[in-house]
Amino acid sequence: MNINSSELDKFKEDFEAAMVSLQEKYDVTITLGPITYYKNDFSASLTVDNGRDPEEIRCRRFNRNVWKYKFLGFEEGMYRRIFIADDEKRYAILGFNTKAKKVSACNS
Repeated sequence: MNINSSELDKFKEDFEAAMVSLQEKYDVTITLGPITYYKNDFSASLTVDNGRDPEEIRCRRFNRNVWKYKFLGFEEGMYRRIFIADDEKRYAILGFNTKAKKVSACNS
């Protein structure tokens, strides 16, 4: 295998197609994460979520990660909750970018 970006895009596509029968058989959703590659090898994370409903999976992921943001007032069950921010616009909480730079609370 020639390990490069375009070849790995094809691999990921083929991998996802190959996982369809396992997803159906076990009623799970299989996700291959970002691929890191070098000249002779590559790696990626593999996540298997119970169930096939994307909205339910997003909600469970929200609840799984919300503990990291409790200091901002977030808690389980707030997925898709609509609130009005200081700019008077309406927002819905859909999730977190857990790889973003650390957020800190501030007093204003």
